[in-house]
This record gives sequence, C-alpha cells and structure tokens, in this order.
Amino acid sequence: IRDALSGKTTTGIKKLPRGLLLTASSPIYYDQGQLIGTITTGIFMDDSFVKRIRNLSGAEIGITDSEGTLLASSLPALKTSGLRPAQGREILQIAGNRYILMRMPIKGNDTTPSGELLVMTEDKLPEIIKNAHLTVTFVLVFIAVLSIVATGLIIRRVLKPVHALERGAERIGTGDFRQRIDVQSGDEIGKLADAFNKMAENLEKLREMEERLSHAERLASIGRFTAGIAHEMNNPIANIIGLLKITRREITDESTREDIDIAIKEAMRCGAIVRDLLLYSRQSPPNKEPLNINSLVEEVIKTIEQSQDLTGIEIIRLPGNGLPTIHGDPIQLEQVVRNLILNAIQAVEDEGTITIETTTEGKNILIKVTDTGKGMDE
Repeated sequence: IRDALSGKTTTGIKKLPRGLLLTASSPIYYDQGQLIGTITTGIFMDDSFVKRIRNLSGAEIGITDSEGTLLASSLPALKTSGLRPAQGREILQIAGNRYILMRMPIKGNDTTPSGELLVMTEDKLPEIIKNAHLTVTFVLVFIAVLSIVATGLIIRRVLKPVHALERGAERIGTGDFRQRIDVQSGDEIGKLADAFNKMAENLEKLREMEERLSHAERLASIGRFTAGIAHEMNNPIANIIGLLKITRREITDESTREDIDIAIKEAMRCGAIVRDLLLYSRQSPPNKEPLNINSLVEEVIKTIEQSQDLTGIEIIRLPGNGLPTIHGDPIQLEQVVRNLILNAIQAVEDEGTITIETTTEGKNILIKVTDTGKGMDE
C-alpha cells in the first residue's frame, strides 16, 4: 500500500492460514492528477483459482508454499500422490496417467519465493511411441503386401506371353492352324510369337491347297466314274426307248399307248438323270428351258399314280391360274416335286389326303405339298 501511495502499482503474495493470497495495489488519482487514495484487491490461490487457470491453459495446476506443502491443485489425485520437493522437470505417475511436471517459483515484489507453481501436462510420449510402432508396423506390412502383389504382377506379366506362346504352340501342334498367338511385345518372345503366327499362316494355306487338290481329285474321280456309268447306261436306255417307240406304233389301243408314252418318258428321264449327274460332277450349269409349272407338276403326279400304290390316298390338284412361264431345268424341278410328293405319301401311310397347289408369291411361284399325316415330333 505504501508503494501504491507513492504512485506505484504493486503486487504481492502473502501467506495466510487459509493459503497464499495474491494481492495487488494501485494508486487512485483525481481527474487533475491528484492522488486521493489506493485500491487493493486480493484473491486466494486455492483450488477454484487453479481450476480456472486449468480451464484457460488446458494443463493441470498445483500450488505449494515455500516448504513444499501442497496448498491447491486442479488434480485431486495430486494431493494423495506424495509429492516430494524437486527441481526442474520430472515425470509423475498419477491415477494411471503419466504427467510431465514443471516447477516455477512464485514471487512477490521481493526476490524471496513464497511458493511454487506446478504445471502438469499429460505425457504423450508413450502414446506417441505406441502410435509410431503401429504406424511403422502398418507401413512394413503394407510394403510387404505391395511387394508381393507387385512381384506377382511382374511375374504374371513376364510369364503371360510365355504361357500364351505355349498354348498357341500346342494348338498349332494339334493341327489348328487358324490359331494365332497374341503377344504384343518387342522382345524375343514377341519375335518368336510372330514367327509362330507366320508358320501357322503358311501351314493353313498349305492345308487349304491340299484340300482343294483333294477335292479336285475327288471330283475328277466322280467325273470318270459317272462318265463310265453314263456310257454303260445310255446304250441300254436308248435301246429301251427305241423298242418302246416301235411297240407304240404297232399298238392301236389308246390306253396302252398312253402307258407306253409314260414308260418312254421315264426312260428318257433316267437318261437325263445320268446326264445331270455327269454335268454335276463336272460342275456344269443347269440346262434351263421355258417351263409351265402346272404341266410339269401334272406330269409328275401322273407318273407317281402309275408307279405307286395309292389305295386309300386321295390326291387333290389345285393348279394356279395365269402362272407365268419360268426358265429352269425340268429334270431337277421334276426331281424336287417327286421327292415332295413321295414324302407326303410316306407321311399319310395307308389313308389320307395329299393336296398339291401351285400359286404365286410376289415375284416367285410357290409349289405347296400338304398332307394329313402325323408329321414330325417337336
């Protein structure tokens, strides 16, 4: 207070039975600078005081007197921890937690310490070390896994073209010359794959040439065979036709003459079939000529009626009107129509109806053969 009366603001610490009292005195001046008195305040440095400091600083606070007796603490467990006087920085184990303790002297206006301010912060070093160990372990495991994966990928990348080359070579070795080895690399394996692909391509061309030669040889053999058949059959067929024509001239019965005409036509058809087989073996085009479809179908029906037992089978003819003349090979068309009707006869078996209809469908002529047979199972 004396210092305050002399115009100085002072602070001090006084030890009382209750604890240390922090005091401050300051002069009071009138508006014209005249000293009229002092103001003195004080606050006990007790538990509530240090708790307010802890809330502001985040550190645990304690206060001791000059003899080392603990007067106040924001950490209740500190009062029973057996705090011993010490200097500087030390480590405390309190309630299962580690704290770093820093001691700072509490002084007033004089240089004699009235006590010590204890500042305690949690020791994060063990947790930091533990986290560091975990981090290092995780990093090591991650590096190990990454190394294994990278090694596997590298090995796979290196061995993949080798395996592709091996599989391709095996398939080429089994005769699959269309197999190509897909190895996109510029190293020795890639060059070897290109060589395999060129070899397979050459072998494929060689096989195609061999197949064409073999096919040509077969066609030539068929041609020679059919030529022999035609030579052996044409003379008897010509003789039969000649004899039938002579016989027809000598017979006056019209029904018998019609039967002979059918026989002559069938003999001529046999000769045409032989000729067609010969032409086919030589890959000759069909012998096309103008045809009336209705007449062609009717002739085929009559031939079948003369040669087949149609007991119980009714053939219904539905010829189309105004059908245009077409150009086609009569032998081949007759063969197609004959096969359709014969199939229908087999389908109806002993009793049924076969309907043969000719009509137009767009620019085409449609020959439709239907029957009342059972048909085929699905």
